Amino acid sequence: MKDIELRRYDLNLLPVLDLLLRTRSTTETANILARTQPGISRDLAKLRSIFGDPLLIRVKGRLEPTTYALSLWPSLKQALEATRVTLERAAPFNPASSNDVFQIGSNSFTESLLSSWMAAELPKIAPNISIRFAPVPAGAAVPAEALQNGQMHLVVGRFNSCPEGCAMQELFTDRRVCVLRKGHPLEGKKLTLDMMKELRFVTTSTMLGRPNELDSFLAEKGITRRFQFFLSNLALAPYVLLRSDCVTTLPLRAAKLALEQYPLALAELPAGLGEASYSMIWAKRWAELGALKWLRQQVEQACESAGSY
Repeated sequence: MKDIELRRYDLNLLPVLDLLLRTRSTTETANILARTQPGISRDLAKLRSIFGDPLLIRVKGRLEPTTYALSLWPSLKQALEATRVTLERAAPFNPASSNDVFQIGSNSFTESLLSSWMAAELPKIAPNISIRFAPVPAGAAVPAEALQNGQMHLVVGRFNSCPEGCAMQELFTDRRVCVLRKGHPLEGKKLTLDMMKELRFVTTSTMLGRPNELDSFLAEKGITRRFQFFLSNLALAPYVLLRSDCVTTLPLRAAKLALEQYPLALAELPAGLGEASYSMIWAKRWAELGALKWLRQQVEQACESAGSY
């Protein structure tokens, strides 16, 4: 194809096609690109006209690629990646003028740390950037496919391993503490194993059947925690704690942040639990993009700031 012929086509449609082939959904593609679903459907219609092929066909409510679409996808991905690298080198990322939407996978704890810092700092340096958090429960597998296809730009949390094709950076370590209402009979005390047997705990529904490091520690002592409430979001926990003798456990950074907002108190967990390591993971294929380098820097700064709470 001659260069002059390229002017006949809207090359902005190619990243849309790549994303459609990854997500197999106009709705998910629209969410990632911060556009409307009808707009993505119109783009798909234009692509079908250009290539003279349906490209994606709806089968049982899901879009499935045609043989032709699958055959052209490898060269499409290669061309887009080469273009991204070329443009990245030519135009460094400028957060002050960017309107990018960044997707971060996290659990409730890391989301509270990142969002509280970003809400205060990002409007000063990147007023038009948006951050979207997606749930990745503690102990869950790293969503490697979402990182590779761009649905998530990075994930932050406790991870035992790093998937192939991804990079991992430790951010901090933290110890877990017990959080309870002010005036609770155990406020300020060092909890014993016998006390742990009697307490009624609050956690999130995403942790149902997912023991954390405290559960594993107690299991070695023959103790199983009693959970009375499984909430949809950990942000609701203070409302339960303030009206009852229920407790929850949080990493110390998150606990201190909660104490700034609510009349809550701390109690120390039994000795021997140790600290947990928190990291961020991203796909190597996107590692050199200036926007994502900048995003990783913001996550580092947010975690460093949280250490001073």
